[in-house]
Amino acid sequence: MFNNIIALIPAKYNSKSIKNKNLKKIGDKSLIEIAIDETKKSKQISKIYLNSESNIIAKIARKKKINFFQRDKKLSKKNTGSNLVIKDFIKKLKLKDNDILIYLQPTSPFRKIKHIDESIKKFLQKPELSLVSVKKNDQTIFKSVKKIKNNVMIPIFNSKFLTMNRQDFQDTYISNGSIYIFKIKNFKINNSIPVKKFQPYLMSKQESLDIDNINDLMEARRAVLR
Repeated sequence: MFNNIIALIPAKYNSKSIKNKNLKKIGDKSLIEIAIDETKKSKQISKIYLNSESNIIAKIARKKKINFFQRDKKLSKKNTGSNLVIKDFIKKLKLKDNDILIYLQPTSPFRKIKHIDESIKKFLQKPELSLVSVKKNDQTIFKSVKKIKNNVMIPIFNSKFLTMNRQDFQDTYISNGSIYIFKIKNFKINNSIPVKKFQPYLMSKQESLDIDNINDLMEARRAVLR
């Protein structure tokens, strides 16, 4: 028996790549508003928290009638990782070990209620394993190389892979940053999202679009107009 499924939407005001990124609009809604509106449609989520250091973003939470969690300024720096934000949230709200957190970054504008509810349903089938949304890699990672020095490159994996046909490799997947679900007690083990082993939730390339730079934002806006 689980106590709560709690949604946390992290939305710092500052952004390294795009100024005030989380307030940028896709269609007639900001990224924050899109994330909130889709999350509110879920009947499986007991509470929704918008997490930010900004009073401007706090007003959005009040307007949307969801909870607001004031983030410390020290956790709002450009290099502050998700794990520190989540750790602070868990500690100050005194979440219980069997509570479940679903972490929904607002930079995934094509994550819909369908994805949220399907991922929760899948997670609850094996709640001791975290769930992470993924997308299929367009290219095989096994042909990857890295630069060392003096304009010389070496294979990251076995050198024989560089000359093999792409069809000879297994499909690989990459986290798309859209959905993370885990039990609080499993986060506390290492104070990090437990992803050493996890359940995947597969999303398409467009559904997985993550707004990281201005080109991603333009692509998302074009997709809405199609």
